[in-house]
Amino acid sequence: MIDCQQMSFSTTVGGKRRKKAEMFLGKNAVTKILGLALYWLGARRPEIAAELGIPENSLRTTVRVVLRDGPAAFEDRRHSHRQYTFLPPPRPATKALKLTREDNMIVVRFGTMDAPLTIPVTNQVQSRIVLLSLVDSGLISSRDVAEVLGLSSVHVRNLAARLADGDVEALRDKRRGQQKQHVLTPEVKSEIVLQYSANAVTGRSTSSRAVVADIEERCELTLSDRTLRYCIAKLGLGKLTKDLPELVDRLKRGSNG
Repeated sequence: MIDCQQMSFSTTVGGKRRKKAEMFLGKNAVTKILGLALYWLGARRPEIAAELGIPENSLRTTVRVVLRDGPAAFEDRRHSHRQYTFLPPPRPATKALKLTREDNMIVVRFGTMDAPLTIPVTNQVQSRIVLLSLVDSGLISSRDVAEVLGLSSVHVRNLAARLADGDVEALRDKRRGQQKQHVLTPEVKSEIVLQYSANAVTGRSTSSRAVVADIEERCELTLSDRTLRYCIAKLGLGKLTKDLPELVDRLKRGSNG
């Protein structure tokens, strides 16, 4: 730990050094650096803000943004035409790669290649692995990927870092159980029971694939085979395949008699 109380300071020399630094780095950047240095050395925020002549909230923001974005936070990024002093020159945009979303497909075009890379939108893990790998390699911006995946740029950068650190397991949704319950709302369950029962009574196929296709055609509701099989097992609908047609037929004969 550095004990500044045991050090001697020259106001004159310090003022000259600060002005020289401001000539190269800018007054705003130097003020932020001084504020951070004092904060990290243990000074109290109100005293730092008063000494530097800045609002205390500005100091709080500087600390938070620097820890999040690194040296880029020292720049005034409202002026995009300025040459960065803390960051390397930005990489020229790669025009050879183009990312779009067309219908239900994510399309990645590489330069003059005739055949693009296509990924179904429903293949969430596959699309994230491919696109986040491109982000991590610097081949495409996090903003472009965020627009295609419907996420924020910050979330995309976080996911790319998680993928690089923890491989594919890092992308698994830990809320999967909660999502499954959310998908199977009472309305969705009702449609599944209704369609499954109708197929059983009329002799149509009650396979998960057939019922899913019938529900999608009738209600424009897209479900996966796995979700439907889960619901059938959970609600005990499998018994309806044999018992329901017999019950309906028996009730009809009873009403006619």
